[in-house]
Amino acid sequence: MKHKPKNPKFSNESAGQAGDDQGLPARSDADSESVKELIDEGQPFEAEVIEGVEDASDQPERPVRTRELPEDDIPEEYRDDGKDV
Repeated sequence: MKHKPKNPKFSNESAGQAGDDQGLPARSDADSESVKELIDEGQPFEAEVIEGVEDASDQPERPVRTRELPEDDIPEEYRDDGKDV
């Protein structure tokens, strides 16, 4: 039995929940922001991600480099001091 909404104007299909892609372009290279633009806009994390992706595509044979941040750069709420809360 199919459910009939009380108000036919409003249903679970009326809110754009049918796979909407939020207006994102189909091509991944469509109007992408440069690393410099992201830094200028105060988005250093996003700039670093884009720079890493662009660099990786140019040198696929290069090994992955990881780094560890000093503990004083980690916000208190993300630290694991071994204490159970």
